[in-house]
Amino acid sequence: MISSGIRVRSWDYFKWKHVIPIRKNNTIVAAKLIVRNTKLNRDYFSFITPEAYNALKDYMDFRELHGEKITAESFLIRDTGRKLIEIMDIG
Repeated sequence: MISSGIRVRSWDYFKWKHVIPIRKNNTIVAAKLIVRNTKLNRDYFSFITPEAYNALKDYMDFRELHGEKITAESFLIRDTGRKLIEIMDIG
């Protein structure tokens, strides 16, 4: 996600619906991100690699597997990460 150029403040608005996979011949070749520019109060596009998209998708699937209802309105970064740390048994 670092290579996408997203500003730190933009993460506060970033939801799953803002990540749109781009497919060619049924294969994901990239993903378009709709990012909120908080300084200009407008949206812009950025892109991530298929590997970055798949890692993000795996993370969202992990959250869903452990009981979170994932929808288009789900934030990409949670503010209640303690539960995930307990589930993963790393904290």
